[in-house]
Amino acid sequence: MGLCCGKSSGDAYAPAGNLPDKSAKGADDGGFSNLTNSVDDGPDGGVDPDSFGAVLRPMEFGDGTTAVDINHALLVYDNPGRLKSAYRLNDQLGAGSFGSVQKAVKELTGGVRAVKSIDKKLGKHISINAFRQEISIMKMMDHPNIVKLFETFEDSEQIHLVMELCKGSDLRNRLGQVRTFSEPQVALIMQQIFRAVYYIHRHEIVHRDLKTENFMLLTDGPIEDNTVKLIDFGLSRHLPKGRLASTLCGTSLYMSPQVLSGSYDASCDLWSAGVIMYFLLRHYHPFEGKTDAEVMAYIKKGNYSTSGPGWEQSSELCKDLIRMLLRYKPHERFSAENSSKHEFIQQNSRRIAGMRFKPSLIAQFRRFCSHNRLKRGALHVIAQNLEEEDLKGMRETFTALDMREDGILTGDEFEQGLSLALECVDNGRITAEEMEEHLPDLRQLVTELGDSGTTGIGYTEFLAATLEQKHYVNDAACLLAFTVFDRNSDGEITTDELRDVFGEYDYSRVNSLVNEMDANFDGVIDFAEFKQMMQGEPIQRGAEKTVWQVKLNGWADYSKEHQCTLHAASRAGQTSVTLIVAGNNVEVDLKKLVQINAGTGTAREVRERQKYTVWQVQFASWTDCPPYQQELFNAAKQSGQTALDFTANGTTYQADLSALVQRNGRTGYERALRLA
Repeated sequence: MGLCCGKSSGDAYAPAGNLPDKSAKGADDGGFSNLTNSVDDGPDGGVDPDSFGAVLRPMEFGDGTTAVDINHALLVYDNPGRLKSAYRLNDQLGAGSFGSVQKAVKELTGGVRAVKSIDKKLGKHISINAFRQEISIMKMMDHPNIVKLFETFEDSEQIHLVMELCKGSDLRNRLGQVRTFSEPQVALIMQQIFRAVYYIHRHEIVHRDLKTENFMLLTDGPIEDNTVKLIDFGLSRHLPKGRLASTLCGTSLYMSPQVLSGSYDASCDLWSAGVIMYFLLRHYHPFEGKTDAEVMAYIKKGNYSTSGPGWEQSSELCKDLIRMLLRYKPHERFSAENSSKHEFIQQNSRRIAGMRFKPSLIAQFRRFCSHNRLKRGALHVIAQNLEEEDLKGMRETFTALDMREDGILTGDEFEQGLSLALECVDNGRITAEEMEEHLPDLRQLVTELGDSGTTGIGYTEFLAATLEQKHYVNDAACLLAFTVFDRNSDGEITTDELRDVFGEYDYSRVNSLVNEMDANFDGVIDFAEFKQMMQGEPIQRGAEKTVWQVKLNGWADYSKEHQCTLHAASRAGQTSVTLIVAGNNVEVDLKKLVQINAGTGTAREVRERQKYTVWQVQFASWTDCPPYQQELFNAAKQSGQTALDFTANGTTYQADLSALVQRNGRTGYERALRLA
């Protein structure tokens, strides 16, 4: 779709319903038109998030869960609200036929993002479902050379994708600026392209529109210090091994002969990679013509040249890799894995030699494995949202350890990489004696990762495991993670919300997690409890609580934590909340609680202090106490009440709240009944 993170040149052939970019045509693309009447992929073109990663046995943790329990796709949240409630929109970065890209700043963290917006009113010209398919695929992408999708928003008019902002240009524009890339630079670029393609192919995704415009540079810095990011999954689809696709789609200059013939597999992406490599070296394409028809005719013949003016400067290794990528027969064409191992790439690639890894990395992973599922998920969210300056070092560590270059770290890779490059206190190479000292911890880590060679950990999970404490104990980071789990933004994480986030169908496992964090026995996890977990503080259970107290400087100065408190009190059934404002006790009428500019406010909310009404609960018997009634009991006790009136079988009773106990996960009383 060409609208990701910056302007793109050149149009793509797209099946009906996809969104080609018409922002700017490059000088060399011939102005090729967009095909809008091609055959759609049909129902098989989608991807099932639950099946993603099935080819990989996950990392195993001490609580019996695995890395699949922290599903990256499910942590990319679909917000039902308006984008402007969470982001401040700035400059427009690009525009296409059906949408635009703008720079945006997240109000909570100050992080700068790229927001791709699609107008739903254009649904008669496009398929919104096709756009949702792009979202579902992007959610599952977790690789240092693939652009990140942070979250989405949808309102009545538009769908918005909040993505990583690439501050550099695309490869085509960078080549136009520098006029030529050296062979070592081309090797560094292609190495990163092969890594991204290997990753998506391993997870049975075919991109179908690889071209120079769809690879962005993360920064404006030199190629040697830069990161290449694959963007735009508008034409991508799930293609299981052994299956063939038939839809004519992509950009004609980069199409393989099999795409033109209507029967192709994932190897079409490697043909496109060969065209990219050719273009980066020579600044023209191997198959060029004045029209689409001419280009396609040349591609069908498969004839191109690696000799003549300019080619005498190119090495045989370089030309050999191009030939292997542009093999006419798909079964003879190099895969992404084979391409990464080609001598041209290996001679010019970034190597692990000289890298240093601290022995503390082992301890960090062991500590991460010991965390409960919620904290691992929260760390995953925080790591996903880190700014480039905070994650650059660990990204380079991940890449160096990823010796198979498939975007997944196995136990074998950990042991091999750390054995080669453990860092001593004096920053020298580790000695044999020192290595022997660290081997027990290293082997234990490999054991926790699972069977060597078959188990792995993904990119963001690696970042989460190696986060420094300063990145996740501050209020902004905790709140960022909390909001992902608090799906309805009411200030509480419920069992149902955790089941939604984790894709968990076992109530007992999620209930156990809530009970572990629920310090006040109200059946939910509030922000204070969540923050306590993130900071590693012991859970203080059963502490007496008085009436809700919130200290504010003024009504316009509501923090998220204050909002959570007001919402929690309202949901618990209280009709008012005592606040401390400028040192004075005032009371807020919760019946008048309203939303003002996405913050919690009240209309004419300050009134003189009044007494609380007594909680009223009616139920048939003590053995039939549903969760919402339990919440009322607990909320009454937390608000400072000592007794609760209720009606059972037509008789009014009063419960002594000091006798409130937990019995088999349910609220009950022991000898707590007496006549009112």
